[in-house]
Amino acid sequence: MKPSRNIYQTARERAGMTQEAASDRLYISTESLRMYETGRRRPSDEMVVMMAELYRDPALAYRHLKASPAGQILPEVTERSLEQCTMRLFRLLRNFAREGRVETLLEIAEDGIIDERERPIYDSIMDELREIVAASLSLSLTGAGQEKTPHQSANW
Repeated sequence: MKPSRNIYQTARERAGMTQEAASDRLYISTESLRMYETGRRRPSDEMVVMMAELYRDPALAYRHLKASPAGQILPEVTERSLEQCTMRLFRLLRNFAREGRVETLLEIAEDGIIDERERPIYDSIMDELREIVAASLSLSLTGAGQEKTPHQSANW
């Protein structure tokens, strides 16, 4: 596969589809698809959902949202294999529980106020939770589009 210009072209090529075949199944013109793939036009969210389903690439929808101005608040999701995503999430959750972070967060939140002494601990816990969320998303996006075959790597 040659290097792709953008996320829509990459997803289509990974699905092994030509522009003509994809545009037919998406009920749009080949020129419209070409405009999405060259960055001359941004597809609607609805169109991206159709692409994600057709290409069997649920991560395409996440990449589409992440590329929007509002998407800057979404966590970075790293491409990893299903096995790597699972092990990473398990390790993060185990460490969070082992270090008593849930109990600490409950103690901080109990009075409804985060004081100066609690702020650094709270911020640290929030960083860990964001990392857990990103790992969860990575696992979800990796596993959702995959058939159950041995040693399959992430398809996004």
